[in-house]
Amino acid sequence: MSNLTKQALLAAFGQLLEKKPFNKITVGDITELCGVNRMTFYYHFQDIYELMIWGLETHVLNVDKSCTTYEHWQEGYLKIYRFALENQIYITKIFQTVKQEHLEHHLLRIVTDMVNTVIEDRLQGRSMDREDREFTARVCADILVSTMVDWVSRGMKEAPERIVKRLGCLMSGMIDKATQGFASDE
Repeated sequence: MSNLTKQALLAAFGQLLEKKPFNKITVGDITELCGVNRMTFYYHFQDIYELMIWGLETHVLNVDKSCTTYEHWQEGYLKIYRFALENQIYITKIFQTVKQEHLEHHLLRIVTDMVNTVIEDRLQGRSMDREDREFTARVCADILVSTMVDWVSRGMKEAPERIVKRLGCLMSGMIDKATQGFASDE
């Protein structure tokens, strides 16, 4: 029931985004449209930013687990780009009205977790110093997130397949070099 309520709150937020700028939407607007009281909202979320981030995380982390392997990470990332394109109105409004540092902070956390999973898969039983792994994941996530932010800010015109293909060439090479250079056999 809890997840259904959260989904309903997110759906109401999405409907409101079609009509209003992000910064004009209130918790009262969301709960009224959803047919629940304000306490229900606050039981699940601290504020609208948290609802928005949960929505992004839910859709990003909903990527099939097989897409977080070294061989298939590009498929997962392509799904994220396609989700953004399918929800262009919402994503654009969110990017325009939410402080970029706030949004990027959350996106970096999500993408860093994904990159760590890909690195772990690529290590194939070898170990890597925690600091080296964190550094590699952070650098890769910075590139992935900044590329997506740039794509959104330029109107999402470039085909996601082209962007992800380019990122694949760069990122796969970086992850290979890092896991070879930093890893050691256990």
